[in-house]
Amino acid sequence: DELEKRMRFGYFPDSDIGRKVIKEVQNNSNYLYKSDNNKLVCYSDSEPFINERIGQNNRLIIIGEIFSISNSLNIKHLTNEEKGKVLVKEFQKMGLINFQNQAEGRFLALNVSNNSATIFGDKLNAMDLYYSDQSNCFIASTIIEPIAKRFSKTLKYNQTSLTLMFSSYGSFAPKKHTIYKDINRLGVGERLEFNNDKVAVLKQPFKPKDIEKYNENHLNNYSDILHSSVDIRSSNTTNWVFLSSGWDSSSILAILSKLKGPSKVRAVILR
Repeated sequence: DELEKRMRFGYFPDSDIGRKVIKEVQNNSNYLYKSDNNKLVCYSDSEPFINERIGQNNRLIIIGEIFSISNSLNIKHLTNEEKGKVLVKEFQKMGLINFQNQAEGRFLALNVSNNSATIFGDKLNAMDLYYSDQSNCFIASTIIEPIAKRFSKTLKYNQTSLTLMFSSYGSFAPKKHTIYKDINRLGVGERLEFNNDKVAVLKQPFKPKDIEKYNENHLNNYSDILHSSVDIRSSNTTNWVFLSSGWDSSSILAILSKLKGPSKVRAVILR
């Protein structure tokens, strides 16, 4: 997936490996951002659809795709330039936390101010961000290979993750883990913050909703939200649906057929 090859971050307080990577990045024409103190760098294999200044010392960089804001502001049909203007305005109005909670899509964003920065995705962190903090060198990337390569001499396998991969349905490691001990993934509701030579993984507190009785209006509203969510992620030409024969994939197939017509939907079962 091309989206998985887009962005890499590095934070190097003061180390030999940091100085080496800084030099590599500076020689790479694809680098998007370098802090004044040379400790935080960001580079991408392709152009982000947002790379805008917000005020004098603030910048917002976004890669991936954002379809809507809270299912009410649909921006899928806009050009990247138009999306950029709308999203920068919404980001300034809502603030980082609300923007993370309400932006629908598969994306990663870097918000920098002076020599501090925050990396975040949507509230589920649908686009994987791998990270590792070793030898006074912090690296985060949308693909795991450059991190594994950088720390290849010290890598050890995470036996718990391997056990789950080989024994559970779907064959995957838990969301915040990888097959390596010292390489993690950003979890649901989490963000990375860099400030004063410190790196922190921050998480929004979980707030369960109160139990209440649902009536017909609630069900209709849920149906509208579900249809809208499928619609903004769909194509007007061809849509492929991988079926597991469960409720989730079958529901998506039915909604796509209703919204786009059966001729624009292809169902696939892998055996």
